[in-house]
Amino acid sequence: MAFAKAINRVDHVTINFTVSSSVTVMSIPTILLHSISASVMVWGYNQLDTLVTDAWIREQTGGHWQYLTVLGKVLAAACVTMLLGLSGDLFPSLKGNSFFRRFQKAQRTLLMVSLPVAMLVALIYWTLLLFFPAMILPPVPGWNSEPSSSSATPPLSRVPLSIDLALHATPTIALVTEFIVVQTPYSSYDVTYIAPVLAAFAGVGYGSWAEHCARHNGEFPYPFLTESPFTIRIAIYAGATLLALSIFRGLNRLHPHRKGGVSH
Repeated sequence: MAFAKAINRVDHVTINFTVSSSVTVMSIPTILLHSISASVMVWGYNQLDTLVTDAWIREQTGGHWQYLTVLGKVLAAACVTMLLGLSGDLFPSLKGNSFFRRFQKAQRTLLMVSLPVAMLVALIYWTLLLFFPAMILPPVPGWNSEPSSSSATPPLSRVPLSIDLALHATPTIALVTEFIVVQTPYSSYDVTYIAPVLAAFAGVGYGSWAEHCARHNGEFPYPFLTESPFTIRIAIYAGATLLALSIFRGLNRLHPHRKGGVSH
């Protein structure tokens, strides 16, 4: 009888160990997604001080935080989203905890902002970079510091490809993968009511911040904003906000696990 009880205990421990090991193995892909993508984005941000424009940008009001790439994706949104996801991966035993559920809700709320902003910035940035680079890249600092009658086009401050991909491609790829593979689709209530409020808040927030920095710096971080009058800039901010909201709704509609009105 004692031997049988001992065998049952061993079997019970073995089963629990197997289940625990299975959960750990299943978490490895998401751990890699969250840790590698966050590391690449942080690396890209840390490499900003190697750019020829770094000293010039740091002297301005807002510094690198003027740029939607940094403010909207790398640290304030995409990277934080990945780190929140990584915390859940590393401590799966907390998933039944009420604090963890609030933690997970915070991650999903942040994803509602970071995901469409990442896709919006990638769409605008790569389109302008490929076809109209002078609209997105500033000239090399000091190029026109001396008077000249030359009409030559100023050289642009291009970003090395590795840093460019870390800042303008990795966040988008990571967040789309996070949403499609790891997360569940958002409910109709989230899409109809919460998403527009968050999009408006993000749009007004960045527009106000960009205008504030430009008043002190005399120019915007992006040439196409500097060349646009105030009314056109307002239209750009509003159009970008609506486009980001449309991107979010489109991705949610295309989610492979969407079945009508999914609630989460």
